[in-house]
Amino acid sequence: MRSSGILLQSGFRKILLLCLCFCLLLAGALVALWKAASGTAEAKPATPDAIAAFRSSAPWVIRRIDSTGSVGQYASLGLDRTTGGLYIGYYDATNTNLKMATNAASGVLGAACSPASDWVCRVLSSADHNAGTHVSVDTFPGGYGWAYRDTTLNQLIATWNTGGILNGGYFDNTGATTVGQYNSLAFNQQNHPVVAYQNIFSGGSPKSALQYAWWVGSGGDCSPAWKCFRVNPDFTTYNTGNYTSLGLNSNDYPRIAYQGHRGQLEIAEYTGLDSSIGCGSKYWECYVLDNSFYSGNNMSLYVKRCLSCSSPSMAVAYFDYGTNQLRYARYVGSGGTGCSTSAWQCDNIGHVGDIPAYQMAVSLEAYGGSPVIAYRAVGPHGNSILKIAYPTTGIGNCGPAPDLFQTWVCEVVDNGNRGLLYNQVGWHASLEISGNGLASIAYHNSSSMELLLAQQMLPVYLPTVRR
Repeated sequence: MRSSGILLQSGFRKILLLCLCFCLLLAGALVALWKAASGTAEAKPATPDAIAAFRSSAPWVIRRIDSTGSVGQYASLGLDRTTGGLYIGYYDATNTNLKMATNAASGVLGAACSPASDWVCRVLSSADHNAGTHVSVDTFPGGYGWAYRDTTLNQLIATWNTGGILNGGYFDNTGATTVGQYNSLAFNQQNHPVVAYQNIFSGGSPKSALQYAWWVGSGGDCSPAWKCFRVNPDFTTYNTGNYTSLGLNSNDYPRIAYQGHRGQLEIAEYTGLDSSIGCGSKYWECYVLDNSFYSGNNMSLYVKRCLSCSSPSMAVAYFDYGTNQLRYARYVGSGGTGCSTSAWQCDNIGHVGDIPAYQMAVSLEAYGGSPVIAYRAVGPHGNSILKIAYPTTGIGNCGPAPDLFQTWVCEVVDNGNRGLLYNQVGWHASLEISGNGLASIAYHNSSSMELLLAQQMLPVYLPTVRR
Protein backbone atom coordinates (compact mmCIF):
# COMPACT_ATOMS: atom_id res chain seq x y z
CA MET A 1 0.00 0.00 0.00
CA ARG A 2 1.27 3.48 -0.96
CA SER A 3 1.72 6.03 1.79
CA SER A 4 -0.45 9.16 1.82
CA GLY A 5 2.64 11.28 1.06
CA ILE A 6 3.39 9.34 -2.12
CA LEU A 7 -0.25 9.61 -3.21
CA LEU A 8 -0.14 13.36 -2.59
CA GLN A 9 3.01 13.75 -4.68
CA SER A 10 1.47 11.70 -7.50
CA GLY A 11 -1.70 13.82 -7.46
CA PHE A 12 0.36 17.00 -7.42
CA ARG A 13 2.35 15.84 -10.48
CA LYS A 14 -0.89 15.15 -12.38
CA ILE A 15 -2.18 18.64 -11.61
CA LEU A 16 1.12 20.17 -12.75
CA LEU A 17 1.00 18.12 -15.95
CA LEU A 18 -2.58 19.23 -16.70
CA CYS A 19 -1.66 22.88 -16.06
CA LEU A 20 1.37 22.56 -18.35
CA CYS A 21 -0.77 21.06 -21.16
CA PHE A 22 -3.33 23.85 -20.80
CA CYS A 23 -0.59 26.52 -20.91
CA LEU A 24 0.91 24.98 -24.05
CA LEU A 25 -2.49 24.94 -25.75
CA LEU A 26 -3.12 28.56 -24.75
CA ALA A 27 0.33 29.62 -25.97
CA GLY A 28 -0.30 27.92 -29.31
CA ALA A 29 -3.61 29.70 -29.71
CA LEU A 30 -2.02 33.06 -28.84
CA VAL A 31 0.77 32.49 -31.37
CA ALA A 32 -1.82 31.66 -34.04
CA LEU A 33 -3.71 34.84 -33.19
CA TRP A 34 -0.51 36.91 -33.35
CA LYS A 35 0.33 35.43 -36.73
CA ALA A 36 -3.12 36.16 -38.08
CA ALA A 37 -3.00 39.74 -36.81
CA SER A 38 0.50 40.39 -38.15
CA GLY A 39 -0.13 38.78 -41.51
CA THR A 40 2.55 36.08 -40.97
CA ALA A 41 0.22 33.09 -40.82
CA GLU A 42 1.13 30.19 -43.07
CA ALA A 43 -0.38 30.43 -46.54
CA LYS A 44 -3.17 27.96 -47.26
CA PRO A 45 -3.66 26.30 -50.66
CA ALA A 46 -5.98 28.33 -52.88
CA THR A 47 -9.49 26.92 -53.19
CA PRO A 48 -11.37 26.92 -56.50
CA ASP A 49 -13.53 29.87 -55.39
CA ALA A 50 -10.65 32.02 -54.16
CA ILE A 51 -7.33 33.37 -55.36
CA ALA A 52 -6.21 34.43 -51.89
CA ALA A 53 -7.60 34.25 -48.38
CA PHE A 54 -9.32 37.29 -46.90
CA ARG A 55 -6.52 39.58 -45.74
CA SER A 56 -7.91 40.47 -42.33
CA SER A 57 -4.72 42.26 -41.28
CA ALA A 58 -4.62 44.65 -44.26
CA PRO A 59 -5.20 48.27 -43.17
CA TRP A 60 -8.38 50.19 -44.05
CA VAL A 61 -8.58 53.51 -45.88
CA ILE A 62 -11.80 55.55 -45.75
CA ARG A 63 -12.55 57.58 -48.88
CA ARG A 64 -15.23 60.11 -49.74
CA ILE A 65 -16.69 59.25 -53.16
CA ASP A 66 -19.59 61.71 -53.51
CA SER A 67 -20.64 64.54 -51.20
CA THR A 68 -22.68 66.73 -53.56
CA GLY A 69 -26.02 67.15 -51.82
CA SER A 70 -27.62 64.34 -49.83
CA VAL A 71 -26.24 61.20 -51.49
CA GLY A 72 -25.29 57.60 -50.76
CA GLN A 73 -28.54 56.06 -49.57
CA TYR A 74 -29.38 52.54 -50.83
CA ALA A 75 -25.71 52.00 -51.78
CA SER A 76 -25.03 48.80 -53.72
CA LEU A 77 -21.50 47.76 -54.68
CA GLY A 78 -20.46 45.60 -57.62
CA LEU A 79 -16.96 44.31 -58.46
CA ASP A 80 -15.66 43.47 -61.93
CA ARG A 81 -13.53 40.43 -61.09
CA THR A 82 -11.66 40.67 -64.38
CA THR A 83 -10.48 44.28 -64.15
CA GLY A 84 -10.95 45.00 -60.46
CA GLY A 85 -13.19 47.95 -61.26
CA LEU A 86 -15.85 48.94 -58.71
CA TYR A 87 -19.38 50.18 -59.45
CA ILE A 88 -21.58 51.80 -56.81
CA GLY A 89 -25.25 52.47 -57.43
CA TYR A 90 -26.87 54.88 -54.96
CA TYR A 91 -29.66 57.38 -54.43
CA ASP A 92 -29.28 61.15 -54.73
CA ALA A 93 -31.99 62.37 -52.34
CA THR A 94 -31.39 66.04 -53.18
CA ASN A 95 -32.25 65.57 -56.85
CA THR A 96 -34.26 62.31 -56.42
CA ASN A 97 -32.05 60.53 -58.97
CA LEU A 98 -30.21 57.25 -59.34
CA LYS A 99 -26.45 57.76 -59.60
CA MET A 100 -23.54 55.47 -60.44
CA ALA A 101 -19.95 55.95 -59.29
CA THR A 102 -17.03 53.94 -60.66
CA ASN A 103 -13.25 53.83 -60.74
CA ALA A 104 -13.23 51.58 -63.81
CA ALA A 105 -11.09 52.94 -66.63
CA SER A 106 -13.81 52.28 -69.18
CA GLY A 107 -16.79 52.58 -66.89
CA VAL A 108 -19.55 55.17 -66.62
CA LEU A 109 -19.08 58.47 -68.44
CA GLY A 110 -19.51 61.34 -66.04
CA ALA A 111 -17.86 64.03 -63.95
CA ALA A 112 -15.04 63.48 -61.49
CA CYS A 113 -16.61 63.25 -58.04
CA SER A 114 -14.00 62.06 -55.52
CA PRO A 115 -11.43 64.40 -53.92
CA ALA A 116 -8.66 62.67 -55.88
CA SER A 117 -10.72 62.84 -59.12
CA ASP A 118 -10.08 59.12 -59.71
CA TRP A 119 -13.80 58.28 -59.59
CA VAL A 120 -16.54 59.48 -61.91
CA CYS A 121 -20.22 59.87 -61.03
CA ARG A 122 -23.17 60.04 -63.37
CA VAL A 123 -26.94 60.34 -63.12
CA LEU A 124 -28.57 57.25 -64.63
CA SER A 125 -32.29 57.97 -64.22
CA SER A 126 -34.51 60.54 -65.90
CA ALA A 127 -34.03 63.98 -64.38
CA ASP A 128 -37.77 64.53 -63.84
CA HIS A 129 -38.35 61.18 -62.09
CA ASN A 130 -37.97 60.20 -58.44
CA ALA A 131 -35.88 57.10 -59.07
CA GLY A 132 -33.02 55.19 -57.50
CA THR A 133 -34.40 53.87 -54.24
CA HIS A 134 -33.97 50.13 -53.68
CA VAL A 135 -31.09 49.91 -56.17
CA SER A 136 -29.14 46.70 -56.73
CA VAL A 137 -25.87 46.39 -58.70
CA ASP A 138 -24.21 43.25 -60.06
CA THR A 139 -21.49 42.44 -62.57
CA PHE A 140 -20.82 39.70 -65.11
CA PRO A 141 -17.86 38.95 -67.42
CA GLY A 142 -17.61 41.95 -69.72
CA GLY A 143 -20.31 44.08 -68.14
CA TYR A 144 -22.32 45.35 -65.21
CA GLY A 145 -25.93 46.22 -64.52
CA TRP A 146 -28.37 47.77 -62.09
CA ALA A 147 -32.00 47.38 -61.06
CA TYR A 148 -33.97 50.10 -59.33
CA ARG A 149 -37.41 51.39 -58.50
CA ASP A 150 -38.85 54.39 -60.39
CA THR A 151 -41.26 55.88 -57.83
CA THR A 152 -42.70 58.41 -60.27
CA LEU A 153 -43.79 55.74 -62.76
CA ASN A 154 -44.21 52.98 -60.15
CA GLN A 155 -42.02 50.69 -62.23
CA LEU A 156 -39.14 48.32 -61.68
CA ILE A 157 -36.32 48.93 -64.17
CA ALA A 158 -33.20 46.94 -65.00
CA THR A 159 -30.39 48.11 -67.28
CA TRP A 160 -27.06 46.50 -68.08
CA ASN A 161 -23.97 47.59 -69.96
CA THR A 162 -22.15 45.12 -72.21
CA GLY A 163 -19.10 46.58 -73.92
CA GLY A 164 -20.59 50.06 -73.83
CA ILE A 165 -23.97 48.93 -75.21
CA LEU A 166 -26.94 49.53 -72.90
CA ASN A 167 -29.80 47.05 -72.70
CA GLY A 168 -32.97 46.86 -70.66
CA GLY A 169 -35.82 49.03 -69.46
CA TYR A 170 -38.90 48.60 -67.30
CA PHE A 171 -40.22 45.09 -66.72
CA ASP A 172 -42.87 45.29 -64.02
CA ASN A 173 -45.63 47.90 -63.91
CA THR A 174 -48.36 45.32 -63.37
CA GLY A 175 -50.74 47.48 -61.35
CA ALA A 176 -49.46 46.82 -57.83
CA THR A 177 -49.67 49.83 -55.54
CA THR A 178 -45.92 49.69 -54.96
CA VAL A 179 -43.72 47.88 -57.49
CA GLY A 180 -40.12 46.78 -57.08
CA GLN A 181 -39.19 47.33 -53.46
CA TYR A 182 -36.18 45.49 -51.96
CA ASN A 183 -35.05 44.35 -55.40
CA SER A 184 -32.01 42.08 -55.71
CA LEU A 185 -30.25 41.65 -59.07
CA ALA A 186 -28.09 38.78 -60.35
CA PHE A 187 -26.80 37.64 -63.74
CA ASN A 188 -27.03 34.02 -64.83
CA GLN A 189 -24.42 32.05 -66.76
CA GLN A 190 -25.78 33.46 -70.05
CA ASN A 191 -25.15 36.97 -68.63
CA HIS A 192 -28.89 37.62 -68.58
CA PRO A 193 -30.41 39.48 -65.62
CA VAL A 194 -32.81 38.01 -63.05
CA VAL A 195 -34.40 39.97 -60.20
CA ALA A 196 -36.18 39.11 -56.94
CA TYR A 197 -38.32 41.86 -55.39
CA GLN A 198 -41.46 42.78 -53.46
CA ASN A 199 -44.78 44.14 -54.73
CA ILE A 200 -47.41 45.68 -52.45
CA PHE A 201 -51.13 45.69 -53.21
CA SER A 202 -52.78 48.30 -50.98
CA GLY A 203 -56.34 47.26 -50.18
CA GLY A 204 -56.06 44.26 -52.48
CA SER A 205 -55.54 40.56 -52.14
CA PRO A 206 -52.78 39.57 -51.66
CA LYS A 207 -51.42 42.49 -49.67
CA SER A 208 -47.81 41.85 -50.66
CA ALA A 209 -45.87 39.24 -52.61
CA LEU A 210 -42.37 37.97 -53.20
CA GLN A 211 -41.78 38.23 -56.96
CA TYR A 212 -39.19 36.80 -59.36
CA ALA A 213 -38.49 38.06 -62.88
CA TRP A 214 -36.11 36.93 -65.62
CA TRP A 215 -35.12 38.36 -68.99
CA VAL A 216 -36.22 36.30 -72.03
CA GLY A 217 -35.60 38.79 -74.85
CA SER A 218 -39.04 38.34 -76.41
CA GLY A 219 -42.37 36.72 -75.56
CA GLY A 220 -42.52 38.10 -72.03
CA ASP A 221 -45.65 38.39 -69.92
CA CYS A 222 -44.98 41.42 -67.68
CA SER A 223 -43.13 43.29 -70.43
CA PRO A 224 -42.15 42.30 -74.00
CA ALA A 225 -38.72 41.05 -72.88
CA TRP A 226 -39.38 39.83 -69.33
CA LYS A 227 -41.35 37.15 -67.53
CA CYS A 228 -42.54 37.73 -63.96
CA PHE A 229 -43.66 35.16 -61.41
CA ARG A 230 -45.37 35.53 -58.04
CA VAL A 231 -43.43 33.19 -55.77
CA ASN A 232 -45.14 33.65 -52.42
CA PRO A 233 -48.17 35.92 -51.88
CA ASP A 234 -49.05 37.33 -48.45
CA PHE A 235 -52.78 37.66 -47.75
CA THR A 236 -52.50 38.89 -44.15
CA THR A 237 -49.70 41.50 -43.82
CA TYR A 238 -47.41 43.66 -45.94
CA ASN A 239 -44.22 41.91 -44.78
CA THR A 240 -43.58 39.13 -47.29
CA GLY A 241 -40.74 40.09 -49.60
CA ASN A 242 -39.09 42.63 -47.30
CA TYR A 243 -35.26 42.71 -47.38
CA THR A 244 -35.06 40.33 -50.36
CA SER A 245 -31.66 38.85 -51.25
CA LEU A 246 -31.13 36.68 -54.35
CA GLY A 247 -28.52 34.12 -55.38
CA LEU A 248 -28.18 31.59 -58.21
CA ASN A 249 -26.68 28.12 -57.80
CA SER A 250 -24.52 26.20 -60.29
CA ASN A 251 -27.65 25.27 -62.28
CA ASP A 252 -28.84 28.89 -62.33
CA TYR A 253 -31.71 27.91 -60.01
CA PRO A 254 -32.70 30.92 -57.90
CA ARG A 255 -32.52 30.94 -54.12
CA ILE A 256 -34.13 33.86 -52.27
CA ALA A 257 -33.88 34.94 -48.64
CA TYR A 258 -36.66 37.27 -47.51
CA GLN A 259 -38.87 38.29 -44.61
CA GLY A 260 -42.08 36.30 -44.22
CA HIS A 261 -45.47 37.59 -43.19
CA ARG A 262 -44.77 37.15 -39.46
CA GLY A 263 -41.41 38.90 -39.72
CA GLN A 264 -39.43 35.64 -39.74
CA LEU A 265 -36.53 34.72 -42.03
CA GLU A 266 -37.65 32.52 -44.92
CA ILE A 267 -35.99 30.83 -47.91
CA ALA A 268 -37.55 30.25 -51.32
CA GLU A 269 -35.90 27.70 -53.62
CA TYR A 270 -36.83 27.03 -57.23
CA THR A 271 -37.27 23.28 -57.76
CA GLY A 272 -38.76 23.10 -61.27
CA LEU A 273 -41.24 20.49 -60.01
CA ASP A 274 -44.94 20.74 -60.83
CA SER A 275 -45.83 21.16 -57.16
CA SER A 276 -45.63 23.70 -54.38
CA ILE A 277 -44.17 23.19 -50.90
CA GLY A 278 -44.86 26.07 -48.54
CA CYS A 279 -45.24 28.63 -51.33
CA GLY A 280 -48.35 29.97 -52.96
CA SER A 281 -47.23 28.84 -56.42
CA LYS A 282 -45.83 25.84 -58.29
CA TYR A 283 -42.18 25.07 -58.97
CA TRP A 284 -40.98 26.58 -55.68
CA GLU A 285 -40.35 25.42 -52.12
CA CYS A 286 -40.61 27.96 -49.29
CA TYR A 287 -39.70 27.30 -45.67
CA VAL A 288 -38.96 29.17 -42.44
CA LEU A 289 -35.26 29.31 -41.57
CA ASP A 290 -35.54 31.30 -38.33
CA ASN A 291 -38.95 31.89 -36.75
CA SER A 292 -37.70 34.20 -33.99
CA PHE A 293 -39.60 37.46 -33.54
CA TYR A 294 -38.68 39.70 -36.49
CA SER A 295 -35.53 37.74 -37.23
CA GLY A 296 -35.78 38.30 -40.98
CA ASN A 297 -34.29 41.78 -41.24
CA ASN A 298 -31.67 43.25 -43.56
CA MET A 299 -30.37 39.92 -44.74
CA SER A 300 -27.66 39.07 -47.24
CA LEU A 301 -27.63 35.69 -49.01
CA TYR A 302 -24.65 33.81 -50.44
CA VAL A 303 -25.21 30.93 -52.88
CA LYS A 304 -22.35 28.78 -54.17
CA ARG A 305 -21.99 28.92 -57.96
CA CYS A 306 -19.38 26.19 -58.53
CA LEU A 307 -19.66 22.48 -57.63
CA SER A 308 -16.06 22.14 -56.40
CA CYS A 309 -16.06 25.19 -54.12
CA SER A 310 -15.27 24.64 -50.46
CA SER A 311 -17.82 27.16 -49.21
CA PRO A 312 -21.30 26.08 -48.03
CA SER A 313 -23.95 25.74 -50.71
CA MET A 314 -25.95 28.55 -49.06
CA ALA A 315 -25.37 30.98 -46.22
CA VAL A 316 -27.26 33.99 -44.84
CA ALA A 317 -26.16 36.87 -42.63
CA TYR A 318 -29.07 38.69 -41.02
CA PHE A 319 -30.23 40.91 -38.18
CA ASP A 320 -32.46 39.50 -35.45
CA TYR A 321 -34.41 42.55 -34.30
CA GLY A 322 -35.84 40.73 -31.27
CA THR A 323 -32.39 40.18 -29.72
CA ASN A 324 -30.40 42.90 -31.57
CA GLN A 325 -28.01 40.18 -32.71
CA LEU A 326 -26.11 39.80 -35.94
CA ARG A 327 -26.67 36.14 -36.91
CA TYR A 328 -25.10 33.80 -39.46
CA ALA A 329 -26.81 30.73 -40.90
CA ARG A 330 -25.26 28.15 -43.19
CA TYR A 331 -26.80 25.15 -44.92
CA VAL A 332 -25.51 21.85 -43.46
CA GLY A 333 -28.08 19.33 -44.74
CA SER A 334 -28.80 17.76 -41.34
CA GLY A 335 -27.82 18.03 -37.70
CA GLY A 336 -28.00 21.82 -37.53
CA THR A 337 -29.00 23.73 -34.40
CA GLY A 338 -30.21 27.23 -33.58
CA CYS A 339 -32.57 27.42 -36.58
CA SER A 340 -36.16 26.40 -37.22
CA THR A 341 -34.88 23.59 -39.44
CA SER A 342 -32.06 21.12 -38.73
CA ALA A 343 -30.88 21.51 -42.34
CA TRP A 344 -29.26 24.78 -41.28
CA GLN A 345 -26.86 25.86 -38.54
CA CYS A 346 -27.64 29.28 -37.02
CA ASP A 347 -25.29 31.16 -34.69
CA ASN A 348 -25.19 34.53 -32.95
CA ILE A 349 -22.16 36.52 -34.09
CA GLY A 350 -22.44 39.66 -32.01
CA HIS A 351 -24.72 42.20 -30.37
CA VAL A 352 -25.14 45.28 -32.57
CA GLY A 353 -26.98 47.55 -30.15
CA ASP A 354 -30.46 49.04 -30.23
CA ILE A 355 -30.95 49.75 -33.96
CA PRO A 356 -34.39 49.90 -35.61
CA ALA A 357 -34.77 47.02 -38.07
CA TYR A 358 -35.23 49.28 -41.09
CA GLN A 359 -31.96 51.10 -40.33
CA MET A 360 -29.76 48.01 -40.11
CA ALA A 361 -27.23 47.08 -42.81
CA VAL A 362 -25.79 43.60 -43.43
CA SER A 363 -23.69 42.42 -46.36
CA LEU A 364 -22.18 38.93 -46.76
CA GLU A 365 -19.43 37.60 -49.00
CA ALA A 366 -18.20 34.00 -48.75
CA TYR A 367 -14.57 33.99 -49.75
CA GLY A 368 -12.08 31.15 -49.72
CA GLY A 369 -14.76 29.02 -48.10
CA SER A 370 -15.25 31.44 -45.20
CA PRO A 371 -17.82 34.18 -44.65
CA VAL A 372 -17.01 37.88 -44.30
CA ILE A 373 -19.80 40.16 -43.05
CA ALA A 374 -19.96 43.97 -43.11
CA TYR A 375 -22.59 45.46 -40.85
CA ARG A 376 -23.75 48.52 -38.95
CA ALA A 377 -23.68 48.61 -35.14
CA VAL A 378 -23.91 51.06 -32.24
CA GLY A 379 -20.51 52.28 -31.04
CA PRO A 380 -19.35 53.21 -27.52
CA HIS A 381 -20.21 56.88 -28.11
CA GLY A 382 -23.80 56.13 -29.08
CA ASN A 383 -23.32 56.73 -32.81
CA SER A 384 -23.62 54.06 -35.48
CA ILE A 385 -20.36 52.56 -36.72
CA LEU A 386 -19.23 50.24 -39.53
CA LYS A 387 -17.90 46.85 -38.49
CA ILE A 388 -16.73 43.63 -40.13
CA ALA A 389 -16.93 40.04 -38.86
CA TYR A 390 -15.14 36.89 -40.00
CA PRO A 391 -14.14 33.47 -38.56
CA THR A 392 -10.67 32.98 -37.16
CA THR A 393 -8.47 29.97 -36.41
CA GLY A 394 -7.09 31.83 -33.39
CA ILE A 395 -8.92 33.32 -30.42
CA GLY A 396 -11.87 35.49 -31.41
CA ASN A 397 -13.87 38.19 -29.65
CA CYS A 398 -17.36 37.31 -30.94
CA GLY A 399 -19.38 34.47 -32.42
CA PRO A 400 -20.00 30.98 -31.01
CA ALA A 401 -17.61 29.47 -28.47
CA PRO A 402 -17.79 25.67 -28.86
CA ASP A 403 -14.45 25.06 -27.10
CA LEU A 404 -14.13 27.81 -24.49
CA PHE A 405 -12.87 30.44 -26.96
CA GLN A 406 -15.00 32.45 -29.39
CA THR A 407 -14.38 31.62 -33.05
CA TRP A 408 -15.10 34.92 -34.87
CA VAL A 409 -13.44 38.33 -34.94
CA CYS A 410 -15.63 41.46 -34.95
CA GLU A 411 -13.69 44.68 -35.52
CA VAL A 412 -14.42 48.32 -36.29
CA VAL A 413 -13.79 49.63 -39.80
CA ASP A 414 -15.13 53.17 -39.33
CA ASN A 415 -15.96 54.45 -35.82
CA GLY A 416 -17.46 57.68 -37.18
CA ASN A 417 -14.88 59.88 -35.43
CA ARG A 418 -14.56 63.10 -37.42
CA GLY A 419 -12.66 65.17 -34.89
CA LEU A 420 -15.08 66.97 -32.60
CA LEU A 421 -18.09 64.87 -33.56
CA TYR A 422 -18.93 61.20 -34.01
CA ASN A 423 -20.89 60.74 -37.24
CA GLN A 424 -23.62 58.21 -37.95
CA VAL A 425 -21.88 55.85 -40.40
CA GLY A 426 -22.37 52.33 -41.76
CA TRP A 427 -25.78 52.83 -43.36
CA HIS A 428 -26.60 50.71 -46.43
CA ALA A 429 -23.28 48.82 -46.21
CA SER A 430 -22.43 46.77 -49.31
CA LEU A 431 -19.37 44.48 -49.41
CA GLU A 432 -17.17 42.99 -52.14
CA ILE A 433 -13.85 41.12 -51.86
CA SER A 434 -11.31 41.20 -54.67
CA GLY A 435 -9.28 38.32 -56.07
CA ASN A 436 -6.31 39.23 -53.87
CA GLY A 437 -8.40 39.01 -50.71
CA LEU A 438 -8.91 42.73 -50.08
CA ALA A 439 -12.35 44.00 -49.05
CA SER A 440 -14.23 47.11 -50.21
CA ILE A 441 -17.36 48.43 -48.47
CA ALA A 442 -19.62 51.15 -49.88
CA TYR A 443 -21.81 52.86 -47.27
CA HIS A 444 -23.64 56.05 -46.32
CA ASN A 445 -22.74 58.66 -43.70
CA SER A 446 -26.12 59.99 -42.58
CA SER A 447 -24.57 62.88 -40.63
CA SER A 448 -22.71 64.40 -43.58
CA MET A 449 -25.08 62.88 -46.17
CA GLU A 450 -22.27 61.50 -48.32
CA LEU A 451 -21.23 58.28 -50.04
CA LEU A 452 -18.15 56.66 -48.52
CA LEU A 453 -15.93 53.73 -49.46
CA ALA A 454 -13.78 51.74 -47.03
CA GLN A 455 -11.01 49.83 -48.79
CA GLN A 456 -8.27 47.55 -47.58
CA MET A 457 -4.85 48.38 -48.97
CA LEU A 458 -1.71 46.27 -49.04
CA PRO A 459 1.04 47.94 -46.99
CA VAL A 460 3.98 49.28 -48.99
CA TYR A 461 7.41 48.70 -47.48
CA LEU A 462 10.29 50.93 -48.58
CA PRO A 463 13.72 49.30 -48.87
CA THR A 464 16.21 49.95 -46.09
CA VAL A 465 19.36 51.73 -47.30
CA ARG A 466 22.52 51.55 -45.27
CA ARG A 467 25.09 54.31 -45.50
